[in-house]
Amino acid sequence: MMGNRQVGKLGIGLGLLLILILSGVVYAQGEGVIEGLVVNVTADGPPVGAGITVTLRLYQGDAVTDTMTTTTDAEGRFRFEGLDTDPALGYQPQAQYQGVTYSSPPPPLSFDGEQTALETTIPVYETTEDDAAITLDSVHIIADSFGEVLRISEIHLFGNSGDRTYVGETTVRIPLPPGAEGLSYHQGAEEERFIQEGDMLLDTAPVPPGRESSLAFFSYHLMAAGGSVPLERQFAYPVGQLNILAAQPGLQIESDQLIAKGPENFQGRQYALYSATGLGPDAPLVATLIPVVEEASPGGGAMPPDHPGAAASGRGSQGVLRWLGFALAGLVLVGGVAYVTATRSQAAPPAPAWETDPQARRPLVQLADLEDDYKAGRVEADEYERRRAALYDEIRSRQP
Repeated sequence: MMGNRQVGKLGIGLGLLLILILSGVVYAQGEGVIEGLVVNVTADGPPVGAGITVTLRLYQGDAVTDTMTTTTDAEGRFRFEGLDTDPALGYQPQAQYQGVTYSSPPPPLSFDGEQTALETTIPVYETTEDDAAITLDSVHIIADSFGEVLRISEIHLFGNSGDRTYVGETTVRIPLPPGAEGLSYHQGAEEERFIQEGDMLLDTAPVPPGRESSLAFFSYHLMAAGGSVPLERQFAYPVGQLNILAAQPGLQIESDQLIAKGPENFQGRQYALYSATGLGPDAPLVATLIPVVEEASPGGGAMPPDHPGAAASGRGSQGVLRWLGFALAGLVLVGGVAYVTATRSQAAPPAPAWETDPQARRPLVQLADLEDDYKAGRVEADEYERRRAALYDEIRSRQP
């Protein structure tokens, strides 16, 4: 009888182990160690000290497959042991400080060769409800024409020149143009994050210090009654630079403030690129959008066809392609490209991978670097086109 019980227990144990293995819960234990320091970067901020929660996220490819949690000691240090040192795995430590989640600098940590110990630092900040240091480092707009309906997609990249994370009650304000209809947000955005009050969009995400440290991505529609759409784009903060991509054929833009930068072609789709500077609270963008229906396209309200034979991106405007690597990839390929370095802990649902996972952001970073290398002459045209096409395919494959 005792032998049967032992065999039964063994069978149950083996069954549970098999279930865990098949579900991906079991991970090889190793000799890897990751330790680090949570540092308060605010000039007059107190030392972090003990009791700060630090979570270690384990990546296999782009998926977070496991997490570990610990707390800091009196000096703000943390340590994770028994980690698998497989170079294919990535580790990302995150710290909760004053209701905001901060990550170690990207990319995720990985063990290389015979390494068994890694160190990192997680910068954290005091908070403020004063938005005096907030700027709109860049605004990127893509406009598509569907006959009498225009679809406008916008990416606003906010910066913070101070040394405190801005956590005002509704943080940044984004005025919407009159007549905007069907407001929607990038895939995966939490419903609680954005609040619309009339013609004002309020974003509740915190804005940590740094350039382009917070991103808002949304779209809306404008009706082209009378053959054109007057657009007055107001801004609540100083704007570093604004870029507009108008889908071609199908849309013309007229404005004394915009400078035409020439045609751009991405994945067989043509755009006319415009840019402007000097915009802000007292200097709105004033433009007229004019839909153009091509006779060769029956049913002018349809999506303009691809143009695989179109010329490649104009080399004279390669400087703007760094933001295209982040903004256009997400907009044209229909997906969120948001990467936020700090998120409020009270947000109920988890943020999407594009918004919080540096590993998921990797192909966008590589695309931006590729554009820089091409501009500097370090990459030949054929290699540039081949690598860019491959990166776009990878970005497509990551869409939720």
